[in-house]
Amino acid sequence: MIHHLHNVLNGEELRQLRELATRVRWSDGRRSAGSIAAPQKHNNEAPHDTPEARAASDIGLKALRRHPMFFNAALPAMMSPLMMNRYVEGMDYGDHCDAAILGGTTPMRADLSATMFITDPSDYDGGELIAQGIPGGFRAKLPAGDMVLYPADTVHRVTPVTRGTRIAIVFWTQSMVRDLAQRTLLFNLVQTLNALEQPLAKTPEITHLYACYYNLLRMWATP
Repeated sequence: MIHHLHNVLNGEELRQLRELATRVRWSDGRRSAGSIAAPQKHNNEAPHDTPEARAASDIGLKALRRHPMFFNAALPAMMSPLMMNRYVEGMDYGDHCDAAILGGTTPMRADLSATMFITDPSDYDGGELIAQGIPGGFRAKLPAGDMVLYPADTVHRVTPVTRGTRIAIVFWTQSMVRDLAQRTLLFNLVQTLNALEQPLAKTPEITHLYACYYNLLRMWATP
């Protein structure tokens, strides 16, 4: 399931991230790619051990924690550090699949990939995130502040940027519910519960529905 999360970053956070991007000493993105993906990868990344990268990660994490849909969609058990990247004119990332296991001393399984858009789409041409293997496929070039969350096992690419600069934050999540079908069912159920909470407030029906959700989560989740 693909999730388009609206307004993850607010205007002030976008301003701060864009200012940070002007101060980053960008490194070659191939340094963080495996031997298979590296030849396909042509972008820049903010080195993770720099003040700018840490500040960008903190801003993104704060935004994710308050967003009402992120937890329900991802059910996160672990998350990779958030990483800011950049595509300038002529850069792209060819077809690739993200690594299954990330991290060093504390490895995590990558169940979900995420791209949080910082640059307004009118400021660059190209730079679409395109995934294969999902019914209907998807193409994402979202408004600044929005985020796409999608299964990490998909083959995907970023099309060449032909004008301007595309800046985004990317990260990966290990979900408490590994199975995609189970995670999708739980998400659809909790979204329905949210819609029914007011009209069915303080009724036995809403209590029983929440019990079903919690017990399915208890059955399937591995924190």
